Amino acid sequence: MQAELVGISLAVREGEGWYIPVGHGGAAQLPLEQVIAAIRPALQDEHIAKVGHNAKYDLAVLSQHGLSMRGLRFDTMIAEFLIDPGSRSLGSKPGLVTAGRRDD
Repeated sequence: MQAELVGISLAVREGEGWYIPVGHGGAAQLPLEQVIAAIRPALQDEHIAKVGHNAKYDLAVLSQHGLSMRGLRFDTMIAEFLIDPGSRSLGSKPGLVTAGRRDD
């Protein structure tokens, strides 16, 4: 895979999310290594439920940077396919990545 990581989107509660730019040319960026170090504990905590959209792809891109994710509970792209296999909007991102809820 030859995808470049340009940003990471996260949400920890409904209606509130962030975009962390890490690879846009010419714009203000956070150092990728610093971002990875900051999000790694939450991504690898299986007790923090995660929701993604096309998560298989995102996991492949993250793995190129030494990140893995545990606790993936739901993928909205798979759900949309199951509800409407003929959908033309499977690639759109309706709402996403970390549910931020602990399953203890």
